[in-house]
Amino acid sequence: RLLLSPVPIFDGLQSWLNERRGSSVEVRIPQRGDLENLATLARQNAEIQLQRMAAKSSGSLEQRAADEGAKTLGMQQLDHIVCFDMAQLQGDERVGASVVMRKGRPAKKEYRKYIVKGEALDDLRMMKEVVVRWAKRQEEWPDLLLIDGGETHLSTIHQALEEHGWADRFPLAALAKREETIFRNGMEPLVLDRSGRVLVHARDEAHRFVNTFHRKRRSRSRLADPLEGVEGLGAKKLQTLLRHFGGRKGIEHATASELETVPGIGPALAERIYEALR
Repeated sequence: RLLLSPVPIFDGLQSWLNERRGSSVEVRIPQRGDLENLATLARQNAEIQLQRMAAKSSGSLEQRAADEGAKTLGMQQLDHIVCFDMAQLQGDERVGASVVMRKGRPAKKEYRKYIVKGEALDDLRMMKEVVVRWAKRQEEWPDLLLIDGGETHLSTIHQALEEHGWADRFPLAALAKREETIFRNGMEPLVLDRSGRVLVHARDEAHRFVNTFHRKRRSRSRLADPLEGVEGLGAKKLQTLLRHFGGRKGIEHATASELETVPGIGPALAERIYEALR
């Protein structure tokens, strides 16, 4: 018969309450005392319940995105996605990365970074290398291996998996940025709509992750000692240079002819050192 409300209620709601109860309902707006304390406690409980519902709803949305992605691809589930992307700049700091989505959510503890070890300068062969390295270490196969690229990428990686006997272990797909088209072996290309957002999110997250790694590598290499990259200049010859010129500043201000006077430093090496410091 008593209802506490933080604000006045309109007449229509008062009439409805009376009708539902079958008698008059007293509505009060607590200002102080025990009723005000009771109203405060009720508000706090309501806020806690709202936060719990919001958290539960968020998880449901991500799972729903994974389920809708599976339905779009005609698969039973997409609760475990691994996605690869590569990055380089004119052959500089060739790197790759993989990200993992679990039930539509990024599983960041499972993200991996790769430095390309081979001599390949094109994305196709670089990706082939890192995917094979990844697969050799797996104890659990994903519901889908997704790669950034188009039909050529799909064909190259599929061939690499076949060579190692992994092609039938898990589905493979390539997602091209142009029109968000997904390619799979033996199937027509499919332009994704909102129902494929979990795949787009995985690809975009892989792109972000590998580019962040690439930028850090390039920044670190720019800060490195330029003399470390000079062919033929080892630790002993560097120490000889430092002693001869009295430190690093002396080396930096020396001409090629002056560098050449140091024992063990020939004309060609002197020129390389001079150019590296300019």
